[in-house]
Amino acid sequence: MRKISLFLSMLLIFVFISTGTLGAAAASDQPDEEILAHSALLINTDTGKVVYSKNTQDKMYPASITKIMTAVLLLESVQDLDNTTATATSEDMEDLYGTGASTADIRIGETLTMRDYLHAMLIPSGNEAANIVANALGPGIPAFVEKMNAKAQELGMKNTHYVNPHGMFDEQQYTTAEDIAILAQYAMKIDTFREAVSQIRYTLPATDYADERLLVTTNMMMEPGTVYYRDYITGIKTGSLPEAGKCVVSTASQDGYNYLCVILGAPTEDANGESYDYNMAFYDTVHLYDWAFENFANLTMLDPDTPINEAKVKYGKDQDFVHVAPQEKFTALLPSYVTEDDVQKIIHLPEEPLAAPIQAGDVVGSVELKLKDETIGEVSLVAKETVERSKWLYYTDMFQQALGSIWAKIILIIIVLLIAIYIIYAVLVNQKNKKYKKIRRRKKL
Repeated sequence: MRKISLFLSMLLIFVFISTGTLGAAAASDQPDEEILAHSALLINTDTGKVVYSKNTQDKMYPASITKIMTAVLLLESVQDLDNTTATATSEDMEDLYGTGASTADIRIGETLTMRDYLHAMLIPSGNEAANIVANALGPGIPAFVEKMNAKAQELGMKNTHYVNPHGMFDEQQYTTAEDIAILAQYAMKIDTFREAVSQIRYTLPATDYADERLLVTTNMMMEPGTVYYRDYITGIKTGSLPEAGKCVVSTASQDGYNYLCVILGAPTEDANGESYDYNMAFYDTVHLYDWAFENFANLTMLDPDTPINEAKVKYGKDQDFVHVAPQEKFTALLPSYVTEDDVQKIIHLPEEPLAAPIQAGDVVGSVELKLKDETIGEVSLVAKETVERSKWLYYTDMFQQALGSIWAKIILIIIVLLIAIYIIYAVLVNQKNKKYKKIRRRKKL
């Protein structure tokens, strides 16, 4: 059984290396390799588009990915990383003894800067460094953990709860792939954090308790010479616990495209119970990145400089229509086989003509873009040029409308009735006058 497992492992590693250099034969909506992690999320950070997702709302143990939050609070609490120090104590180490937890080899009694502790947490995943930071800034771990949970709520991480600052197992410490993506994107906006997680080496200075130490990254996807290495990966943090499986959150940039990937709960054993000879979190991550870079591209479907229709106009001085164009450029990340002809553009304009005057830039409608019956975007349509009002056409129409209104009809009826009454009255008066004149003539005779 061990020989079969080893053979399969070597075969997978061969395929793994090959797919890193050979492009896919054709664009695909789904990865060509099964993603074995329990939770996985791939986001294009340029557009916010979720390119791949799997169990992204399931609660998972974050392991050392927890240290991202610890680092964020450190960077938001300390202004001068190089002149703010903390001294390691036995209290910082006591919950780590006998656990096999990763450390940065920091000794009790050592005083280091917060910049040192930041790198000690993020590069070799030093658990004692996280405790030192929490005890110094809480002050105390319980107070610091309260700050971690408050920050999680502030960021909208609704399904995350922290119990410790380093990520060692606790049933009450959990998160989701979606929440980790929120945290990671927030953290990567902090320059110092982004610079720290992009490094694969950091040197801790010599102290009275230890010689100079070289810290080495746990992120083998950034380590040249490994089977997982991809030069496009720019961070961020790994995690590993028996209860959590293999975990990693990372970012990648290539040819103007930027992605963030979260992998939680990658297996450490195959279906036969044999241990994998490689890290499946890294394996899943690079396959998702390779697939995305090879199979997705930005497609521009609307340009504000290009009119896409005409709208009828009434009262126009020199024209009875106006060109309409998108208010803004619209570009979407789509499978690379999709062309503009595949995208349906549904234009929404008023059924009745627009009334002049119309200014260039006025919103007059919208255009909806659909791909395979799925709406992928909607953009306002604006008038491309100004249309002045013809006073003659406007007032003529107003007069005609006035004549056609119910009140105009009532007034007209009243006028007709008044005229009729006047005529009748005039006839009666005239007849009366004639009769009176005839009587007067008779009297004179």
